[in-house]
Amino acid sequence: MQDKYVGDIGDFGKYILLNEICKEFKLGINWFYVNDEKGRQDKEYRYLYLKEQYKNSKDFRVCCPDLYDKFRSWRIADNKNRNIAKIEEGQILPIATVFYRNPIPRKVDERENWFKVSKEGFKRENVNIIFLDPDNGIQPHPQKNKEDKDAAKYIFYDEIERYYKLGKSLIIYNHRDRTSKEKYDEKISLIKDYANLYNSIRVLKFKRFFVRHYVFLIQSNHEKVIDKTIKRLNNITEKDPQFLFEEYYPN
Repeated sequence: MQDKYVGDIGDFGKYILLNEICKEFKLGINWFYVNDEKGRQDKEYRYLYLKEQYKNSKDFRVCCPDLYDKFRSWRIADNKNRNIAKIEEGQILPIATVFYRNPIPRKVDERENWFKVSKEGFKRENVNIIFLDPDNGIQPHPQKNKEDKDAAKYIFYDEIERYYKLGKSLIIYNHRDRTSKEKYDEKISLIKDYANLYNSIRVLKFKRFFVRHYVFLIQSNHEKVIDKTIKRLNNITEKDPQFLFEEYYPN
């Protein structure tokens, strides 16, 4: 996650999802924080939903008026006001939420220490679910490694496995890349093979402006409650076609 994406249309959906989760569980978030890429500006159409002149802005507000109004009052659509720290301080999520915002180091051994600190923090704070928010999502193929220059944009299969072995359910952000559906779905399915996970996987598709997915890796004792939460999100979508989520079923 980078500061420049705070409050965009994807973020709006993300906090609706996470607040539904927080009705049932104590949440921990590892932002997989990286400094904003120099020379690359965010696409401003991501913020159209907050602008009164946009024809569908009222439809988005209906989805979650409190969150929508807060983003508007912060003037989050102005680039200078986008900051993850503001999310942590702004009562967007329940006060019990545990945040980990240390930037991802570039060196492999430093990244390993960064990961261990986050893992121990979530264990100590006794969260039930961990949300993982890497810039691009799950490593694109098993051959990619942590020495690659863009490694900070991904979570790796071994990290997924070690988080899951804490006994926590996971939600992983995954950006829809330009590969074929077959290859993209394989990346999600490979979690079971490379991370040695044998329990339930669910996937929610975010479908506004551009596609992203939220991959749920569910501990057996959380399965019924998470399925109810996903159903609530789908019900919101059914009531308002403008809205954001639908279940996705990888091949």
